[in-house]
Amino acid sequence: NNTTLHYSAFYGYTEIVKILIKAGATIDAKDEYTQTPLHLSARNGHQEIVKILVAARADVNAEDKNRQTPLHLSANFGHKEVSKLLLKAGAAVDAEDDHNQTPLHLSANICHEELS
Repeated sequence: NNTTLHYSAFYGYTEIVKILIKAGATIDAKDEYTQTPLHLSARNGHQEIVKILVAARADVNAEDKNRQTPLHLSANFGHKEVSKLLLKAGAAVDAEDDHNQTPLHLSANICHEELS
């Protein structure tokens, strides 16, 4: 279920992401875990790719199978700048996952004080 855009976003291949978007790749395609390329780039802290996907109108509040948004993942993995980008783009800070955890909860649980 992974698209080339998923792989490129996951591994941080910025130039390939740009080419794929220009060629009409589906921005919000979902993989087997119902994660979008934005989820994967946010999880791995690929700030430039997050910017590109947001500019291409990726859904910043897309939920995966655990009801986690890209902001949940960036907060959980301590990616401060990515989290800021997502918040600026309208990511819901109070979105709850299937364990009723918000991005703030996840950040605090992992002791990412800068994000809490």
